[in-house]
Amino acid sequence: MQEQTHSILAPLRLKLLFWLILTVFSVFFAEVVSGSYPMPFTDAWGLFMVLPLYGLHLLVLAALVKSRPRLTTLFLAGALFGMYEAYITKVLWSPTWGTEFAALTWGGIYVVQIAILVLFWHPLMAFMLPLYSADSLFLKHSSLSALLPVFIQNILRSPTRRSLVLVGFVSYCALYHSTNAVSRQAALVSGIINMAVLFTLGWLWKRFNPNNLYTLEDLLPSRQQTILLSFFLLCLYIWAGFALRPAELPRQLGPHLTVLGIYILLVLLLIRSYRDPMEIYVPRLALPDSKATLFFAGVYIFGSVLLVPAKSVTWVVVLLSWIMGCGIGSWIILRAALTTQKQHSVKNITDHP
Repeated sequence: MQEQTHSILAPLRLKLLFWLILTVFSVFFAEVVSGSYPMPFTDAWGLFMVLPLYGLHLLVLAALVKSRPRLTTLFLAGALFGMYEAYITKVLWSPTWGTEFAALTWGGIYVVQIAILVLFWHPLMAFMLPLYSADSLFLKHSSLSALLPVFIQNILRSPTRRSLVLVGFVSYCALYHSTNAVSRQAALVSGIINMAVLFTLGWLWKRFNPNNLYTLEDLLPSRQQTILLSFFLLCLYIWAGFALRPAELPRQLGPHLTVLGIYILLVLLLIRSYRDPMEIYVPRLALPDSKATLFFAGVYIFGSVLLVPAKSVTWVVVLLSWIMGCGIGSWIILRAALTTQKQHSVKNITDHP
């Protein structure tokens, strides 16, 4: 039987809560898991700079591609997300980490930093994963499950294999977080506080949305809301461009032209991906239950604490994940650039063999 969903006008207060959930997920996966900012929800800089930075990027870009949520389109939007590391943080021009790779530069930017941040970390952890997590955990009609590669969908249909995927992912998050944790005590406090924030938002969502009637598209910003959020994002860029590490802005034209060229390439590929016809599959995938989320929290917290002394080993795993993630990201970009547009039929399928 074909499953039908209809667009419903969601109340603003519920949309604002969902936007906050998306923002917190984005900050958690990108900043907390990496150890770059282990306590973003407890101080003024995290609340008034980091959260708006991630939230505005995610909401504006997600709203722009919500009517064509293809996997490639989402990845390219996430890559654009990662480009804030140029004019806001200046990391692409003057890295605050990875100085051992300082010799690898091209066109005035640091190759390792742009590869990790734009081809791997931000597309996956700051953009795609928060959207997929919120869509799967909080919404009755999950729309992004259909965008996963077929072999991943097949894996997730099996409860046993789905559990193994969860174990593997949470173990990676715990391992990555432990790599940059200053101590076991710091990892424990960070884990407890951040998980408390996530579970509190989940409780609020269930309280204010008991019927769970809305889809992801219903809850993302409307056209008018996107315009307003884009204005706020532009103001953030203007302020941060001059206020944050202003001495690290290149004085020569070359590095700016390199960044501008990357922006143009990503935008052109995004437009092309957006216009490309697509097949739509809506499979029925079992959603994570409360036991799974509690398991994630427990393994993440205690895994982070236990692995802190093993930094020599965890760094190797992190490095391998960078290589693999950057390789997959490069392949997606190359495929988006070289694949000719094809006409696809539009199908809605609720069950696969």
